[in-house]
Amino acid sequence: GFAPKKLWSASSGLQYKMLVMPPDFAVRNMSQAEGSGPVTTSAGNSYNIRSIHKDRAKAIELGFLPAVGGEGRPRTANIIKPGWHSVWKAEDGEELLAFLSESFPQLDVRKYISQEQADSWVSNKAGAFPPPQYIEKLQMMAGETGVVLMGDAIHAFPPDIGQGVNAGLEDVVDFEKAVIHAGVTCDGIGMEEALEEFQRVRAPEAKAVAHIAQIGYPFQYSQSVWRVKLFFVNLLIRTGLNAVFSKLGLGKVFNKAAILMLGGNRYSAVWRRAERTTAVLTTALAVGVAALSTQKTADFVIKGTVFAATWLLAWGMTRTKLLRSYLTQV
Repeated sequence: GFAPKKLWSASSGLQYKMLVMPPDFAVRNMSQAEGSGPVTTSAGNSYNIRSIHKDRAKAIELGFLPAVGGEGRPRTANIIKPGWHSVWKAEDGEELLAFLSESFPQLDVRKYISQEQADSWVSNKAGAFPPPQYIEKLQMMAGETGVVLMGDAIHAFPPDIGQGVNAGLEDVVDFEKAVIHAGVTCDGIGMEEALEEFQRVRAPEAKAVAHIAQIGYPFQYSQSVWRVKLFFVNLLIRTGLNAVFSKLGLGKVFNKAAILMLGGNRYSAVWRRAERTTAVLTTALAVGVAALSTQKTADFVIKGTVFAATWLLAWGMTRTKLLRSYLTQV
């Protein structure tokens, strides 16, 4: 019921803190010849500044979103890394400033980050990304009082897909529609019907958005170079197949990656379409491997065995509900 169902994600457990920086700061262009002037950032733009380190234990990025509130307002630099990273081992502000100065020679770190701010950063506990999770029961009646859950209470996940606020707002909109449809009065008449309608509409969406967060873009924090490459290979394959088959009127067979379908679509529809494409690709992979693995095409038993084994292996690796998705959604 109200117990959350937690899912695995490659970004779950990553720790994060934020550094406060001026809205405009200078960055030395390390590729330019000596004597070239620095580049001044703009408060209205996003930036990702990489350190000079290549070792995973030291490599770090400073991610800057546009300054909120216009020109002149401070902006934050997000630091997101696993718990074993060197940045979390700084025991005081001086150690942090030394690490950042070594990591970012293109920045005048001590000019923009004070000793007091560094000390505060080290002493504060880092946050951690939660696993994608959702609950199945969103409402209940307590006597004559209706209780309804929304937002992070029914779906929580890392910020990989940027849908936390959007999902919460959709909860509110769908609840408003349910209340209007049920004709809820000031004395609560119709509330139970409204809650049941909200449950019917939003429970599938809460489940879907949590699953989308699993596969959306969990490797954007440089946890694994080869996994990032595999992600983009998968994205390009799905995008290319969708472009080709859309011209043939079969765009719904090969859909884009889930993260590219979020705009204007319900989460349940996005997840269903992503699962369907995964089912088709998995089936095609299994057939291809089976064909290559059997030299005698007439040997039905061997082909069937290889096909079934490949199917089950691919199914388990992608963690898709293959049969249900393929048989009920195509």
